[in-house]
Amino acid sequence: MAFGHPPIGRLDNILPDSDVAKVIWESELNEIIGTYAGKNIADRGCGEDIASIIYTSGSTGLPKGIVVTHRNLIDGARIVSHYLGITAAERILGLLPFNFDYGLNQLISTLYTGCSIVLFQFFMPNSLLDILSREKITGLPAIPTIWSAVFNPQLCRLDPERRFPELRYISNTGGKLPVPVVKKIRRQFPAAKLFLMYGLTEAFRSTYLDPAEVDRRPDSIGKAIPDVRVEAVDGDGNVCPPGEIGELIHGGACVTKGYWNNPELTARTFRPNPMLPPHSRFLDRVVYSGDLVRKDRHGFLYYVGRKDAMIKKEGYRVSPTEVEELLMGHQDVFEAVACGMEGEAAKTEIVALVTAKDAIDVDALYRFCRRKAPEYLVPDRILVVDRFAKTETGKIDRTGAIKEAHARYKR
Repeated sequence: MAFGHPPIGRLDNILPDSDVAKVIWESELNEIIGTYAGKNIADRGCGEDIASIIYTSGSTGLPKGIVVTHRNLIDGARIVSHYLGITAAERILGLLPFNFDYGLNQLISTLYTGCSIVLFQFFMPNSLLDILSREKITGLPAIPTIWSAVFNPQLCRLDPERRFPELRYISNTGGKLPVPVVKKIRRQFPAAKLFLMYGLTEAFRSTYLDPAEVDRRPDSIGKAIPDVRVEAVDGDGNVCPPGEIGELIHGGACVTKGYWNNPELTARTFRPNPMLPPHSRFLDRVVYSGDLVRKDRHGFLYYVGRKDAMIKKEGYRVSPTEVEELLMGHQDVFEAVACGMEGEAAKTEIVALVTAKDAIDVDALYRFCRRKAPEYLVPDRILVVDRFAKTETGKIDRTGAIKEAHARYKR
């Protein structure tokens, strides 16, 4: 452990009850580096040693510490670098924080391939576009909220003639990109390959959609990444047939150790592999994601929504994701969060919060939804907000948004 300045009195209380073997002050680091630079130090560690504890953003609940090993980090960098085609010549824009699983993957991928990472703290979308040109960025990993800002005309002036010739690929994670946003990215960056990716912190990366399929299947999260098996399973652990909705499970590479100091939650999420014969299942663990997906007959996966967030309305099971994507299909809506509320006579209603262009006509938005979707997907109430609070990793704070929806719904 290294510290800049001795925290007087505090270490004496902490260290006796910890596993820390040695404390190094920052002032000693230069001497240590000079002593050992270029020398082979005996490594007594192994790939299963703990490398990091990543806390989930808490966008849908309380944050949980996920224990990541050195093997997880290296496997994640190796696999992602392979399918993205990253070489030493790449210049990746480091937008995502390193306490976010995909942000950490950018850093380790840089070390793994020997490429460059340009660190940039996202604030306004115009500055993002400027740095893409100025730094000749070739790889742009981003999350949905960044694209919401880029395509918000109140925040960003997009020049349809502006080109980014060096930009080779764009990758998305941290939530499903609505189809209208996918189409906008393809129009604005036609030369860049777009990788639609799905992952959960408990297993780093799980799926990606081949860029050649994006225009045909813009609503798909693709297929399993190399060295990984991903399936939709029913409540008994049986693999679902094409078209049937089930819970996504992840087996193979990148499965982490579990939750820090939480054996009960670890046992619920990291379970014996149901895809093995019954007598062998204990030999392997898979992650039960809590996400509902379906697979088509060609093996492509489609995200449906969180298992614990489905809305039961008039006999239908409605995914908030479906409602949000419907709303964001309107040109004046930038972001949306939908949830279920209990209305009069214990009747469930769908309430949606949206950020939108100034003076949006909400009645016109209702009419738009009814033209585009069946009645059970149309929100019963649409509430316009100025902005959504974000988590530390830049995602929408869904828990806070739903609390606001409850408060405004009951007025």
